[in-house]
Amino acid sequence: MRLQALAVGIAIILVLPATGLCAGLATGIDLGPPTIMLEPAEVLQVTRSCTVSLPAGESIFALPASDLGVDPAGAQLVVAPADVVRVAAMEIPAGGATVQWRLEAARPVEATVDVTCGLKGLAWSIHYEATLNADGDMDLRQLLTITNGLGRSFDEVTLTGPVSAVMPLREGERVTRSIMDRHIGPEFVKRSIIYDKARHGDVPVEMLSIVPPYPVRRGPLLDPSIPIIGRLFSSSLPALEAGSVSIRSDMQSGGELIGSASIPYVPTGEPIEIKLGPAAGILVTRALELTKDVNVRKDAHGKTAVLDKNEEWVIEVRNLRRSPVELAIIEHPEGTWQVQRANLDSDKPDATTLAFAVSLEAEGVFELIYTLRRQNLQP
Repeated sequence: MRLQALAVGIAIILVLPATGLCAGLATGIDLGPPTIMLEPAEVLQVTRSCTVSLPAGESIFALPASDLGVDPAGAQLVVAPADVVRVAAMEIPAGGATVQWRLEAARPVEATVDVTCGLKGLAWSIHYEATLNADGDMDLRQLLTITNGLGRSFDEVTLTGPVSAVMPLREGERVTRSIMDRHIGPEFVKRSIIYDKARHGDVPVEMLSIVPPYPVRRGPLLDPSIPIIGRLFSSSLPALEAGSVSIRSDMQSGGELIGSASIPYVPTGEPIEIKLGPAAGILVTRALELTKDVNVRKDAHGKTAVLDKNEEWVIEVRNLRRSPVELAIIEHPEGTWQVQRANLDSDKPDATTLAFAVSLEAEGVFELIYTLRRQNLQP
């Protein structure tokens, strides 16, 4: 996310008379403030614009090659109005000090010229600050940090892309600008403890989730977990660019740092899940206690061709905290399967997920035992 030094380009318009010889300098024009497309790349695309008076016939628009970034030959020039003026050719004269575009105008015209090139020297990053309030609601801020390594200052730069802003940039300066500030009601904020070995390893983790504050389709029905009041009156979050996030309690609760994490790009309407880290005081041990082949089918030669397998799993959970907790245990069996029996109700959100909700008393212990039948296995 860096962008190389960008100088003020001087556009030189040379009018070409019928003889094909240059008549001389017609006008010198400063290119306007840059528009920078923010992308997760080292080379960023920068566009600068100006308005020029073109006579009928051919003219040359020239720029110093030093102003056109890492690949002057790859710089793009677009002129408007397109029905009056066009770019006939691009040339780099001997010595390579300038890049020239040959323009053809059907009549005298005030033309807009956009010059786009790839440059380096600008660093940018996205950071989020989440404040969890005592009432369970949240304040979420999105911050853009820009470091100007362009070698010069600008009174105004327009930033576009995943976030948009207009700001001055001083040489060598590092600035942070608030891009978004949203309040999220408590009905859309959930803190949970999850044990999911496949996703988070063999320790329970604490998760912070923000569910979309409007109907989310799950099959043909609306997600019943979204409150009706939220469906009717709450607005959605915009798409969130990938970045780091810090979560703190509000000042009334001490303003302490709860956790830090990174979040991937989140499209509009998708839930946000932030992993806060290991859940202190919650211990989980998981073991496969028994396996047994059942429903064995043999081929014509008497060899086992297909079978089912019963697996008995024991998961012990200990709560060392002095307060009750709710824990979600998530398993991801492979292939085709079904639960034969369990000492706790289970849920099957999809074909690869088995979920249990465990309620633990303060300093309590619970042993989850369930038998899973995995079907149509080959030996």
